[in-house]
Amino acid sequence: MKCLQPRAVMAAIVVVSAMVGVFDLRSRAQTGGGGVLSAPWRHVAMPSALARPADVASAIAQNGYLVSFTRLAAAEGTGAVFVTSLTTPQQRTLPFWVRGASALRLESASIDSGGHVLLAGAYTTSAQGAERLKAYIRSREGSGASNAADVVNFVARLDPGGRILDVIDTKDYAPERLCESADQTFWTFGQKWSGDGVAASADDFVLRHYNREGAVVAQYLPGTWLSKTRLLNYHAPGGATAFLACGPDSVGVYAAQAPAGLFMWAELDPTTGNIVRHDVRNPPAMRITGLALLSKGQVYASMALQTQQGSQGKANPQQVWSTGLHRLVVGAEPSWEPVQTAPDGDAFARLLGSDGSSLIHLNGFRLPGHDPTVYWSKLGTGVKGVDQ
Repeated sequence: MKCLQPRAVMAAIVVVSAMVGVFDLRSRAQTGGGGVLSAPWRHVAMPSALARPADVASAIAQNGYLVSFTRLAAAEGTGAVFVTSLTTPQQRTLPFWVRGASALRLESASIDSGGHVLLAGAYTTSAQGAERLKAYIRSREGSGASNAADVVNFVARLDPGGRILDVIDTKDYAPERLCESADQTFWTFGQKWSGDGVAASADDFVLRHYNREGAVVAQYLPGTWLSKTRLLNYHAPGGATAFLACGPDSVGVYAAQAPAGLFMWAELDPTTGNIVRHDVRNPPAMRITGLALLSKGQVYASMALQTQQGSQGKANPQQVWSTGLHRLVVGAEPSWEPVQTAPDGDAFARLLGSDGSSLIHLNGFRLPGHDPTVYWSKLGTGVKGVDQ
């Protein structure tokens, strides 16, 4: 266990969350030592929420909603946030644009139980517009650095009708993932890009906690915990793996480290400021497609196996297989263990989020655009978490 005391600061800033692309999930049933998942107790077809073009981030489930967004907006009127109620299900399309921008890019989103939306990203005032932002997320040096005068990192807050309540300039800190706690404070995972591309200093913290007004109240997790040699690029999609999850009594970060192949799970108790950290490896050739923190030490993730690459090294969607639901188990060597699913149901495809003690997920063999059904399933009793 490593403990890090919070560092108080007096700045205002913003938020980010994690989203992963939806694959052609030719799923395989999974059994193993990670516990048992019951057959779904509820399912709802949501075609408008899940059938999205490639430029829209995959939906995540939070606080009774599915939320997704246009990743890159090259002009006013092209950016939007899509909110779908998990109860009705009614969808709202909320146009989003920052005054003075020539283009903007969103990294993450979060939504509270009242329908207020938080967005994290960056916009540019450059005449190059979208091309400037594409260069920005690819580079940590020179014109790509986040301290460039024509690129602004931000967190924005929207009311349920889409009206912008606040846009907070996060300066040289680029928020890349975001989640919101039940007390309406929020957390971001992000980085300070250095102009020379060298590794973060011991004073650069990647996890920030904000109050309701959007001011930073504490910082945790020095960037050197992830890499001592270079900054990793966590911009989604296609960047290094990073997930941020707000549970009922803790906040967790799962992020790629350098050297490649090693990941960090760090779980923070906001009451004490204590952090439990573990070095973890994904199962061979697998990557996480969704993550949920049900309670302290109860960490679950869906995973996919890439079996073949298409042209120009890009993933072939026909060859990406879901490998089901996994649970993080910490013993002598922390590992992801498969969770047994109901034998008479479709295989577990992708984890969208949680609803109390239930996991919200996709099932089956086909793209959500073809079979856009959202499922709720409960975990079996006696399942141990990472603290047990």
